[in-house]
Amino acid sequence: MLMKIWIMIIINDDGNVSSSNSSSNSNNARRVYISAPVIGADGSIVGRQFKLHPFGRELSMAKPGKGIRIFEYNGVRFGIGICHDVVFPEVARLAARNGADILFFPSKIVNEGIEPWHIYVKARALENRTPVVAPNLCSKEYGGMSIIVDLVRNESLEIVLPYAVVASAGEHVLISDVDVELSRRVRRERMMELRDEDYYIIR
Repeated sequence: MLMKIWIMIIINDDGNVSSSNSSSNSNNARRVYISAPVIGADGSIVGRQFKLHPFGRELSMAKPGKGIRIFEYNGVRFGIGICHDVVFPEVARLAARNGADILFFPSKIVNEGIEPWHIYVKARALENRTPVVAPNLCSKEYGGMSIIVDLVRNESLEIVLPYAVVASAGEHVLISDVDVELSRRVRRERMMELRDEDYYIIR
């Protein structure tokens, strides 16, 4: 099954996270979460994923979320990490092992961080055999270059390779076909290779 992904990211003009629960009162410090809402076809919010790893100044303003939620649309299951969450392989691995067909990482990456960010995104896709969609904020400070990473399999060599579609630094509509059936097949093969009982043995 090929799935067309259409993404629209709306961010405040100043690029900051806002919340109706936030307050300048210091007593409310770290009482809010950073979240990515999932909006249904009827415009209602069907759920949220809270950011697990606040970064930089967020650490003094927001609490870390707990757990990964798996959402579903038209038979395709997906998980969400937010920005700095992509750095931690456990986030993507947990979502993939719980049935996510696609991973989304909406982000706010400065110009200087684009190259390593792309490396993280490709690594999460390859190690979990799961396509990754990672939109980024576009501004003078934040470098855009949103990326969709799908997977292709070289049957003769029996290896899986990343196929990346990258946007420009400015505003850009990014469209890519994602082969969900292929990723499900190669993900099953990868997960069968895991040896959880051996990873935590220290000699």
